[in-house]
Amino acid sequence: MITPFEAMQHAVDVVSDSEHPTNKIAACLFKNDDFITSTNYRPHPFINNFILGDKLGSSSQYIHSEVGCAFKAPFDIQGGSLCITDPMCPNCAKAIASIGIKHVYIDHKGMDKDFIKRRGNDFETMSLLMMERAGIGVSILHRK
Repeated sequence: MITPFEAMQHAVDVVSDSEHPTNKIAACLFKNDDFITSTNYRPHPFINNFILGDKLGSSSQYIHSEVGCAFKAPFDIQGGSLCITDPMCPNCAKAIASIGIKHVYIDHKGMDKDFIKRRGNDFETMSLLMMERAGIGVSILHRK
């Protein structure tokens, strides 16, 4: 059975593969011996039809890594766990709650990165509140 530390290492191993120019983020969704990783990425219709950097309203073109794992998982994810390199935004918190994740592990190094500095209040007052009310455990995972 894969441990949270192993799953987080899988996420860390692929984070540099993200094509995002500034916010490279990765996740690993795991359950029993199964796991899937994803970085934040642009879907092919956007790659083919938008210029890199174009905004779509107030949003970027990127699928967040947490959601990317759920889209790509070839196994039943209900009751699985998720390791992420950075704290989740409120939209990802909603997605995590809706797909049946039981526990989220956040890399301790992600707590010092850009999203938390820009939108730490959103994480504290929205993302964590959603996790709590949905009954999803959240832990900061301290790696070496």
